[in-house]
Amino acid sequence: MSRSAPAFDQSAVSSHLARRLESGMAVPGMLSVDGAVLLSDIVGFTAHVEAMTGIGRLALEAFSMSMATYLDAVIRLVHSYGGDVLDIAGDSLLCLWESAAVEGGPREAVAAAAAAALAIQSAVRDYELVPRRSIETRIGVSAGSLNLTVAGGIGGQWELLAEGPAIRSVDDAERRCRPGAVTVSSSVAAL
Repeated sequence: MSRSAPAFDQSAVSSHLARRLESGMAVPGMLSVDGAVLLSDIVGFTAHVEAMTGIGRLALEAFSMSMATYLDAVIRLVHSYGGDVLDIAGDSLLCLWESAAVEGGPREAVAAAAAAALAIQSAVRDYELVPRRSIETRIGVSAGSLNLTVAGGIGGQWELLAEGPAIRSVDDAERRCRPGAVTVSSSVAAL
């Protein structure tokens, strides 16, 4: 998620990136962390958008507002369970519960991420981005190591990039997930 430094909306940017920008730490740079990772994705998002394209500008504006409301609700849930939103890409959210920041370490980080995933599924179960068309989400949860890289700087624009084993396993878990469910990776089962 791109933001300009130093003026940025801290509620909308990853706390990892916000701390780097506020403290004057070197950016760009990389930080290796361990934690629980959650990936949420709306099933059939493209079909929801296509359903609105022939209706007109006002309908698209309503859809945009509805999507913003959805994202705000999910972000608030993630934060209420102690997580950090690392990235939003369209209808997908990538979130982290850093093990070092959670009392009880990796197991409690996974427990918090899994509880947030279930709360998200419950909250969005009857949500409609498009009238008379409820959405379903797939959510994967994994655990392990990941690298957070702050890149950019051109024109004051910064991007937080996440990669590593935990990212690959959460992507796999989300892809295997049934709509409306939560799937955990083998790395979670190993805890």
